[in-house]
Amino acid sequence: MPYIVVSVLEGMSIEKKKLLAKDIAQVVSQNFGPPPEIVAREIVFDEISLENYAPAVEFTTNNPPAPIRYISIHVIEGRSLEQKKNVTRGITEVVAKNLNLPYDSEDIVVEITETSPNNVAHGGVLTRDKNLSWDPK
Repeated sequence: MPYIVVSVLEGMSIEKKKLLAKDIAQVVSQNFGPPPEIVAREIVFDEISLENYAPAVEFTTNNPPAPIRYISIHVIEGRSLEQKKNVTRGITEVVAKNLNLPYDSEDIVVEITETSPNNVAHGGVLTRDKNLSWDPK
């Protein structure tokens, strides 16, 4: 099951977070398999205070801080390169759309970290021993 951390600058409204989480869940579901309602339960927002956001950089109205910086997806290994390309492209597009950023913005970073099903357990049962139809084995 994917676990997704979205790092954002503090102050993003709950409405904007809900829309963004819904769109991210849809993209991940379409490309990695779990139903969107399961993916949505595994999305968390990590808010970064402005004082802790690149403190060595002087932000101005012409050089404002990006509202989002990093989306980290932890997933059981086994997805194809094409699936990973599609999910990173899709997440970049929904983040750009939701936050009015350019689609090719270097400020939108998506990282996929794969974990062996031997190294993750839910309810004390290793993922490798669970029968999850959408998880690659």
